[in-house]
Amino acid sequence: MLRTFSDCMAQKHPISVITDGDLAMQRAIRVVWPDSNHRLCIWHIQQNIVRHLHDDDIKEEFRSFIYDTSSIEEHEIKWIQFLQWNKVTSEESWLHQMYQMRKLWCAPYLEGRSFLGLSSNQRSESLNSVLHTHLEGKMSLFEMLEHYERCLASRQINEALHGVEALQSVPFTEENASPLEKHAATVFTPSVFKMVLWSIDAVSKCQIREILDGSEDSTYVVSKQERMDKKFGVRIEEQGGLLHRVSCSCRKLECVGTPCSHIFYILGILKQTILPGCCVPTRWTMNAKCAYAPTRKKPDV
Repeated sequence: MLRTFSDCMAQKHPISVITDGDLAMQRAIRVVWPDSNHRLCIWHIQQNIVRHLHDDDIKEEFRSFIYDTSSIEEHEIKWIQFLQWNKVTSEESWLHQMYQMRKLWCAPYLEGRSFLGLSSNQRSESLNSVLHTHLEGKMSLFEMLEHYERCLASRQINEALHGVEALQSVPFTEENASPLEKHAATVFTPSVFKMVLWSIDAVSKCQIREILDGSEDSTYVVSKQERMDKKFGVRIEEQGGLLHRVSCSCRKLECVGTPCSHIFYILGILKQTILPGCCVPTRWTMNAKCAYAPTRKKPDV
């Protein structure tokens, strides 16, 4: 199935894949798409926590492994302690099996991998649900394809309406909003701008701890007020006196595709009025569809 999918996509493998934990699917992905990022669906893990664990304290401790962003070394120590305290010795136990698959769902192992903020495959499950609506076993193959085309047309109409609304309006910003916020409102789509606002609102909690100057780049060490012990490095690279590239050790830009609060904070300190191109992935912008023809022909049924 994965090889057929690759043939349909001209051998362009997906950047990232989210599955429900099926072992056969895991093996197939390792063979067919070895370079794709693969993670397990958090929703399915949560369901399995309820099914396999019956102590509330153990459940909460296990859930912490999903979101804990400590280093891999610290994570491994916590895992070993967790298994020892709960006397997990059987390789057949669910906890031991999840430990073996930890690189597919624990936060430290997924850091820097691009999943665009998704941690669940519920979006595809929702599409499956739509396709199954009014689908009957007595349908002929032709009738099933007609049903599929009707469902697809409905989704395309909704997408077009959202596109028209986005092109004809600009998200509201306060009069005293920063130039960076106002620029972000004009380049990102409205739905993505809402995500970007979370980072902009968190700028007020950031503080510079240290500045490391280099010949062609500088690194600003930043912490949040509530976690001064946790440090992030924002690296600024310049070419010809102009800002060329920005990156942050939190890796949100690589993972989600939107700038983090640390980057917004440092760009504000540097009196930047527009976001550099490296902070604005084309897929999240109003110009995302410029590469496509304005009129696309529907496939014949």
